[in-house]
Amino acid sequence: MIDKIVFMAGVRRGGQHAASGWLISQMPFPVVHNVNDIYDLSNIKTICGKNNLVIFTRQNDTIVKSTTRNPNEFWSQDIQCLIIGCEDVEVDIYPVDDINTHLSPLCDNITKILVIRDPFNTMASLYKVGRGIPQDIKRWKKLAREAMGKTDFIGFDHIFLYNKWFNDRQYRYDMAKNLGFEYRCDNKKVYDFGGGSSFDGVKYDGKPRRMDVMHRWQEFRSDNNFRKLFDNEVIELSNELFGPIDGVESLINE
Repeated sequence: MIDKIVFMAGVRRGGQHAASGWLISQMPFPVVHNVNDIYDLSNIKTICGKNNLVIFTRQNDTIVKSTTRNPNEFWSQDIQCLIIGCEDVEVDIYPVDDINTHLSPLCDNITKILVIRDPFNTMASLYKVGRGIPQDIKRWKKLAREAMGKTDFIGFDHIFLYNKWFNDRQYRYDMAKNLGFEYRCDNKKVYDFGGGSSFDGVKYDGKPRRMDVMHRWQEFRSDNNFRKLFDNEVIELSNELFGPIDGVESLINE
């Protein structure tokens, strides 16, 4: 049996890797296993692509990342904590029963976390890597409604608001406490999942808070295809979750 499973869901480029990296830095476990970028939980014991199976080992004050493509090697180890990263989740059609079917036999201590970032910078990060299509913003809207409790398809235990986490140390402290961990100094690692940041790669490894993650959208503010992604509903949902973001109204009003 695994002592603890953390199921993290969100959209690509929505802050999930940053959230999981920070979470690992708060955990007391000397080793944390991570099944990354998975959707179908029935494949959890066989998935073996690049960066799917990750092991984080604490060495003094440093957390060392290693990967394997050998599922047998990964699952044969003594696993105290397993983080499962599920991206591009369609909350209204996600087979939530799979969580019980495939995870409950492994562990009776499962925490479900929804990670969400504001839509404008999320879409900008997707746009930067050749994504950012109407389906992406529709998926974000569904997650936003789930985060606000307007829907409850999956029954998340915690909502991780990326913008507040990035900007507010008290929010990070409270989040660690709410998850049952003692707050530690913030993780300063920029992991290379998906190449790291869409804009900066791993350039700011060791100093992630220097990244201009709150203003990515401004690079595409004159791009009509980018602007078409947004409407009044997106702004309303974003305002409810994160508060007003200066200037984004221009994306639909100009």
